[in-house]
Amino acid sequence: MTEQRIRFAYGANYEQAMGVWSRLATRRWTGRDRCDEMRAVGVASSRPPQVGVSRQDALRDLWKGAGLEAVETREITVRRTFADFDDFWAINLKGAIVGPAIATMNPAEADKLKERARLRLAADADGRITYGARANAIKGRVPRN
Repeated sequence: MTEQRIRFAYGANYEQAMGVWSRLATRRWTGRDRCDEMRAVGVASSRPPQVGVSRQDALRDLWKGAGLEAVETREITVRRTFADFDDFWAINLKGAIVGPAIATMNPAEADKLKERARLRLAADADGRITYGARANAIKGRVPRN
């Protein structure tokens, strides 16, 4: 599961909010898939630390343990469709993990990784690539002293 912290904000009423996005397995290009394919072409790939902390129960425990009150969690699910594989690949090259890693590769390695990714992703009859993602969102209130 690939995850990244996307938001941390202080609200006017001392609320804090955060979301952790996870690509769903239906995408067939999960964080584990990406790492496996990058290793297969000889490139080290980083994974976010503490992946398990993004689960709703773990987030809730962390926030309550930090002293926040009125802690609430929920899951947000979205679907994303790309016009074709090249559109998918172009967007992924802008990502914080894939883009920098590919920038260090020689062109032959980068092409090999791209083709391995293409094989993992099933396009529909019109060539579109669709996958889902989810975020575990959490909010809580800082106690007033």
